[in-house]
Amino acid sequence: MKFNSSTPSAISTDDLHAYVDGRLSNERFEHVEKYLSQNPSEAAKVAEYRAINHALGISFNDTMTDAIPTELLSVAWRTSNSRMLKVAASLAWLALGVGIGWATNHGGTAHPDDFTRLAQSAKSAYAVYSPELVHPVEIKAEDSDHLSTWLSNRLGSNVPIPSLNDLGYSFMGGRLLAGLRQPAAMLMYQDTKGQRIILYVSNDLAPNTNAPMEFQQTPAAGVITWARNGTGFGVAGGGLEEELMPAANLIRAQI
Repeated sequence: MKFNSSTPSAISTDDLHAYVDGRLSNERFEHVEKYLSQNPSEAAKVAEYRAINHALGISFNDTMTDAIPTELLSVAWRTSNSRMLKVAASLAWLALGVGIGWATNHGGTAHPDDFTRLAQSAKSAYAVYSPELVHPVEIKAEDSDHLSTWLSNRLGSNVPIPSLNDLGYSFMGGRLLAGLRQPAAMLMYQDTKGQRIILYVSNDLAPNTNAPMEFQQTPAAGVITWARNGTGFGVAGGGLEEELMPAANLIRAQI
């Protein structure tokens, strides 16, 4: 089922780009997520936008963070289904921005990628604490009520403790961590084989920031990140995307 274009909930190409760039209001974010769940072809288009942004980010490494104007990508979509043309449009805008706009608007100052930092922090927490045999957590599962209250008070936002029992993971406990600007929280889970995953929660993002799930893989760990209402979440573990995604989806549904 598609949204009727005559209703206030109609989803435009601008909405899709704003969704990818994390620039939607909370209400609009929910509308777009529902729309994408009902329209696989549009979800594939969003994946393409994200892939282009990701490729540009790797190539230019924080030299530009402005969103690509939707007009350019829209022309590319209307003109051809060729991925090369869409990438060319993106690179054309990047060249234009770097050449005549970036220095003027930003004074040549690179803007750090909050979501890259979020993913790195989650992977670091997993790498440091998951191998621990004696003290993997600061407060154990039997004191989960106290842990949730303590972490919520320190982060200034609710930190519930999701259950992963349906996936075979038992809650072990958690601890308070130091974020970049604000305290962060870590919750740890373990399955019957001793494999561990962690949930990292951070309030270092800008207020009202929303972002869809994104997976990153390194030799040391994989991590799935997303953001809701200014709070960043990262589920990190030693598995691949298909192994971590069920846990991330279950956690997100409960939070």
